[in-house]
Amino acid sequence: MGAQRPLRTLGKYFLHGALFTILSTLLSLVGVFLLVGLVLIGSLLGLVIGIGILLIFYGYANSLITEYLWFPVQTGWKTYLGHGFILLVAIVFVEVIPVTLFSDRILSMSPIDQAVTIVLVNIIFAFIDGVIGKRVARIWRKSPSPGRVLPFARLSPPGSSDWGKSR
Repeated sequence: MGAQRPLRTLGKYFLHGALFTILSTLLSLVGVFLLVGLVLIGSLLGLVIGIGILLIFYGYANSLITEYLWFPVQTGWKTYLGHGFILLVAIVFVEVIPVTLFSDRILSMSPIDQAVTIVLVNIIFAFIDGVIGKRVARIWRKSPSPGRVLPFARLSPPGSSDWGKSR
């Protein structure tokens, strides 16, 4: 029973990373079309707005997944923008730079070895994305409000004199 908790946590990190990859990819496709449209309309301003929208999408995706798997987080476009920016910086340093450094070696492999390597790297990155996503989301973690019932709190039934107080 003691080994179930670490395995469950590892599973949640993997699920967080995998869901983030899927959701951010889907939102990125939408964001890229918006980005191209905005750049065609407004050049530099369109580029800045488009990148901002992509960051908001990344922050929103991670907030949604964190809320589902771990804990409640603050919402709002400013929160998502900051969230997405920090996620992007972290992922670039932890994933993009190392992959770029080894890309020549990966490209020199046979197609089967490339496929196996890409699958293994994505599995590893799913765990890493989950850890990074949860850590970044902690910045915007909602603290429990006074009226919020925690799972371990037992409340009196409505109408009693001590209703709403923990026992």
